[in-house]
Amino acid sequence: MSSNTATLIDNRTGKSYEFPILKGTMGPDVIDISTFFSDTGMFTFDRGYTSTAMCRSAITYIDGLKGELMYRGYDIAYLAENKTFLDVAYLLLNKELPTSEQYASFKDELKKRSFIHEGMMKLFDAFPDKAHPMAILQAAVSALSAFYSDHLNMDKPEEYHEMAMRIIAKIPTIAAFSYR
Repeated sequence: MSSNTATLIDNRTGKSYEFPILKGTMGPDVIDISTFFSDTGMFTFDRGYTSTAMCRSAITYIDGLKGELMYRGYDIAYLAENKTFLDVAYLLLNKELPTSEQYASFKDELKKRSFIHEGMMKLFDAFPDKAHPMAILQAAVSALSAFYSDHLNMDKPEEYHEMAMRIIAKIPTIAAFSYR
């Protein structure tokens, strides 16, 4: 029996099941029960998912009981009070806050991508005058992949990065067209 495991004993049958313990990015360690059903034939029950991590993330850490929300190790309150939207976007994409030179370059790169395809204008024109701006914004963001389909392989980091840059750059333009 490994020291980096947790053992579950089914008291009905006496059968034991061993699951690996993983180191959390921040906060408590995690028991990997991804094979629980195939191993035991049973499901787990965690009302409200209060003890369940949905994924491994180096980007976000949440501890609702302590009121903690962190992006890449920075408290969200600190980021909200002391950093710009572009600082935080850069942090999420690049794992660190930008230097002033990196910030200027990032801003320029976003500016180059801020224009939207003229075909999207037909999409905006198709909405009823009383359509809610958030409904329009949601549809327009979804439509981006139809107009910009050259970087859709999310398994390739450079394509993922390009699509993220496009979305970040185009959101202000899309928001302006959505709010009419």
